[in-house]
Amino acid sequence: MQIVLNTAVEKNAVQGPSVMENEDQRPDSAEYKFRFITNQPDGKHTGDPGVTLSVTALQGYGEWGVTYTSSNVCALRGSTVEISCTYRYPKEQDGQDTTVQKTLWLTKTDGDEYVDLQSDTDAGRVEYSCGENSCTWYSCNGKCTLRIRDLRLSDSAEFKFRFTTNHLKGKYTGESGVTLSVTDLQVKVFPDPTHPTVAELECHSTCRLAGPYIWTRSGQSVGGGRSYRVDIGSEDIYSCAVEGYEHLHSPPVCKSTPQCTDIMPGSEITTFFMANRARYGDWRVTYTSSNVCALRGSTVEISCTYRYPKEQDGRDTTVQKTLWLTKTDGDEYVDLQSDTDYAGRVEYSCTGNSCNGKSTLRIRDLRLSDSAEFKFRFTTNHLKGKYTGDPGVTLSVTDLQVKVFPDPTHPTLAELECHSMCGLAGPYIWTRSGQSVGRGRSYRCVSPLHSALTSCQDALKTPSVTVRPSGEIEEGSSVTLSCSSDANPAAKYTWFKVNTDNSSRYMNQGQQLVFGPIKSSDSGQYQSNGPKHTSVTSSPSGGVKEGSSVTLSCSSDANPAAKYTWFKDNTVYRDMNQRQQLVFGPIKSSDSGKYRCEAKNELGNNSASFSIDVKYGPKHTSVISSPSGGVKEGSSVTLSCSSDANPAAKYTWFKDSTVYRYMNQRQQLVFGPIQSSDSGKYRCEAKNELGTKSASISINVKYGPKHTSVTSSPSGGVKEGSSVTLSCSSDANPAANYTWFKDNTDNSSRYMNQRQQLVFGPIKSSDSGEYLCEAKNELGNKSASIYIDVKYGPKHTSVTSSPSGGVKEGSSVTLSCSSDANPAAKYTWFKEHEDPVIESGQNYTITDITSELGGNYYCQAHNAIGRHNSTFLSINVTETYQQMTTTVGTIGSVAALLAIILLLIPFLWMRRKRASRKASALGPDIAEEPLPVPVYGNVLALTNRAAPAAQREPIEQQDDLHYASIHVSRSENQEVPRCSAGSRVQSDQTDEVLYSVVKFKIPNAVPEGCDQAETGETSELYSTVKKHPRV
Repeated sequence: MQIVLNTAVEKNAVQGPSVMENEDQRPDSAEYKFRFITNQPDGKHTGDPGVTLSVTALQGYGEWGVTYTSSNVCALRGSTVEISCTYRYPKEQDGQDTTVQKTLWLTKTDGDEYVDLQSDTDAGRVEYSCGENSCTWYSCNGKCTLRIRDLRLSDSAEFKFRFTTNHLKGKYTGESGVTLSVTDLQVKVFPDPTHPTVAELECHSTCRLAGPYIWTRSGQSVGGGRSYRVDIGSEDIYSCAVEGYEHLHSPPVCKSTPQCTDIMPGSEITTFFMANRARYGDWRVTYTSSNVCALRGSTVEISCTYRYPKEQDGRDTTVQKTLWLTKTDGDEYVDLQSDTDYAGRVEYSCTGNSCNGKSTLRIRDLRLSDSAEFKFRFTTNHLKGKYTGDPGVTLSVTDLQVKVFPDPTHPTLAELECHSMCGLAGPYIWTRSGQSVGRGRSYRCVSPLHSALTSCQDALKTPSVTVRPSGEIEEGSSVTLSCSSDANPAAKYTWFKVNTDNSSRYMNQGQQLVFGPIKSSDSGQYQSNGPKHTSVTSSPSGGVKEGSSVTLSCSSDANPAAKYTWFKDNTVYRDMNQRQQLVFGPIKSSDSGKYRCEAKNELGNNSASFSIDVKYGPKHTSVISSPSGGVKEGSSVTLSCSSDANPAAKYTWFKDSTVYRYMNQRQQLVFGPIQSSDSGKYRCEAKNELGTKSASISINVKYGPKHTSVTSSPSGGVKEGSSVTLSCSSDANPAANYTWFKDNTDNSSRYMNQRQQLVFGPIKSSDSGEYLCEAKNELGNKSASIYIDVKYGPKHTSVTSSPSGGVKEGSSVTLSCSSDANPAAKYTWFKEHEDPVIESGQNYTITDITSELGGNYYCQAHNAIGRHNSTFLSINVTETYQQMTTTVGTIGSVAALLAIILLLIPFLWMRRKRASRKASALGPDIAEEPLPVPVYGNVLALTNRAAPAAQREPIEQQDDLHYASIHVSRSENQEVPRCSAGSRVQSDQTDEVLYSVVKFKIPNAVPEGCDQAETGETSELYSTVKKHPRV
């Protein structure tokens, strides 16, 4: 059985202008299906899917339409947004010019009325900007922009444009308007589990802002990019914004302060993100595209990559399920593979490893109802290890329609435009009677209304001929044949008449061939036969790889045969001019471009173009640093990698031959703030399917001294006289200079030297103290100190007694020993010539002392380093009162005797004087008395009593004697009595002088090695009495 569906269109069915009705709702546009019924009980069948008929009415000489510059707009709350469109309407309708009377934008209706945004309650924030319209020969175009200030979250809606003309039903609303999404910015914090003080900040919005993003630290711009790495232990405040909208930045985050959100570990925000890693942490889904437009009946692929942590809570993470979805059933996500609407048409393709994966959704035989937002979701083995990539990918399924725009000046010409509801990437291909005839979104052809032509001819590059007057031609009338062609450069025209043997006879050159008056012999077929159907082919076809051999071949239908000239990017190609083939061997990347072949003969010329896209692996790979030059720790640094590659390269960063874990697969590597540990050699690898190329750069982070420390060699205790070296070290770039100081006791410092080492050799006890090393470079300074405690044996050992001076027998005396030593000395007491040790301790107290305890004492100071003896201290014990009584009595007797002698002197003197007078009376016969013999009284001193027995000397050998001598001068006849003390009395012609001399020699027992001459001293006491003679 043969089934034929015939469609007949009457000739005059579309002649007159028509008016769009019911807002461009054409009732004939629909999907048509065929159904037949047979004589069998179940013999019924409907052809499904059917045929979609899209009827485009010819609105006068144009069409009604609204085209938006974008279908989705994302904007920040508080900002100003502009939504633009162009609209189109016929220049005239029903013989009357069309004028636009009103334009408006709307988001809602009130019954059958459209609510103008300018009459809405928030009209003060809305502004229209609609320019003057321009018209061509068949249609008019206009442009209108909606501007909304101070955006609010509630402004999120679908905005449509509507215009009204002077015709009764001349109203149009641009359906499928512009969806506006208003969002806030929020900073998400992702702590680095391997570096507790490092976190990655991400600038987040509920819709995709165009960016670029910028980051500020404490009010200063520090870098760009959607993410930014920070040291969360610093006191800085961070926020992100979209460039140009810095005043609409995100709420700030920082270390815990009242002015911003806390980003420290354990804070509310980081605890939230760490506890919900299934949504915010190392879990991510990245789609290759956010919007996809596809044709009904075709197959589409939507891809994404997903990421998750290798382990969580000490357990390895494994993916247990992946799915794609468009809807939910309560709290359940509906897998497309189990959705009845997609049964048999859906296929998943998933690959991946333990940390990253890739999934591709493939949908076959697309339907208009498949238009939706598709999301990817995966589930792991952890309780909350589930993640959905939101927002997803918007799929728009469309049909192709051919819009027809007749040319009012050429009734047989029309412009065809290939139209879809979403922006298909193309390229578009036109076919004529099943044969490919060209590329491009629009195509001009001859309408099948002229009786001389049976099919639509290629009017893009092929001439067309019109006859005036049309219809039957009478002999003797004037006839004009006109030839036209859409050509660049402009075509030249030559006319021929086709003979009966198919040969051609030249007529003339020019765009028109005029007959006046025409004759019957002029009947026949006329043609303008310059080059036509020019085309360019490539061998091999398909992709071209650098280094391969490629040949472009140009062909054209021309008589006489055409000559060919090649152009590249509208410039004559110098190498292969005037040849039909253009050969590249081997081809280079610089050969990419658009090539045009011009076929030309004396009758005209025609061109065709072909684009060569040479594929090649990465080359000229380079890395630059911003800022360039020196890098200071704490600053923001961006490394950018670039490479010349086709297709575009993907980039991977390595540090010191290891894949850099934070910024893999990105063209930029951002440090903010950079740390000293980031110094090193970084390599960027640019890679595509044709090859790999790398470039390196070294980062030398400059920073002030830190981790400054001082060490001593040898370590531990330091002994006086040894060699000691103090060494200072610091982590600094550039290397630090070192200065040594010693702290004085008055808190001042004494400069030592400017070297990394401070050397003592040999060290002295006075070198003990605290030493400070200052490490300094142009970026700062840092100090460290060490205390040197020099150990040495006792020295300057001495003994003191309390009380000092003489000690009375029976009293107490305390001897104290002192010595300069480190560590502090211990003391032992000795008495000269006695053994063993009599006492230990710094103080030695003798109570109820006796003369036998007198003598020479010394102490010995000792520590782990050495020992040292003091000099002798002699203790002299004096007698008590009872013991002194006898001595005093003896002394008193002597004194009494002396007193008697002194009293006798005047008596004797007077007696002598009387005797002298008697002698004078008696005469000179009396003899003179001899001189008196001095009388000495010897008193034994008691000072030697306490001396040790070994030191005692016989009394007769000692010098400790007291002498009292009295010399009395007398006259020749005076008698001088003897007495215990010697005295000499001079004559009365001289003064009488009494001498009393006392000599003491105190023996001292001295330690060995002392000078005896220094300790044995003689004291002399002189007393002189002069007595003047009596008158």
